[in-house]
Amino acid sequence: MEKLVDEGKAKSIGVSNFNAAQVARILKVARVKPVLNQVECHAYFQQRKLERVLLKDNIRLMAYGPIGSPGSTAALTVPGESPPPVLLADPVIAKLATKYQKTPAQILIRNLLQRELIVIPKSVTPSRIRENGNVFDFELSPEDTAVIENIDTDQRMFKYHIMVHAPDFPFNIPV
Repeated sequence: MEKLVDEGKAKSIGVSNFNAAQVARILKVARVKPVLNQVECHAYFQQRKLERVLLKDNIRLMAYGPIGSPGSTAALTVPGESPPPVLLADPVIAKLATKYQKTPAQILIRNLLQRELIVIPKSVTPSRIRENGNVFDFELSPEDTAVIENIDTDQRMFKYHIMVHAPDFPFNIPV
């Protein structure tokens, strides 16, 4: 990847699913520092500790799964475990959606944007794609962002259980 930057074929490098230890390790050897780390981040898994670690090195956090992953419940369910909760159905988020006259997805996306994170919601439905982008005409109050901060359960939706035996599996390390 560094060679691609050297050749002008890429402007910058990003990493994905790196925990704090992996970021520290790459910073020790990289000539070209990554500019972002794309990780799962949503109201139930807010990644605030990792965000603080990244900010110290001027690395941005890019949030995937910002509304959970409502269309992937079967794929995300670990055999023998209950399915992950549906973040879009959370009563706190629903109450805020009513208050702001927005959808739960818009509340969740706006919350992450106000944290100055890069947010990449996924949808295959054109109307929801448009809806997910309609988050710049309102702002959550500090009190409401604090309410959302308090529903953090430190719970991943994406368990990557099929990769648990991979070398350097990062998902069992808390930050």
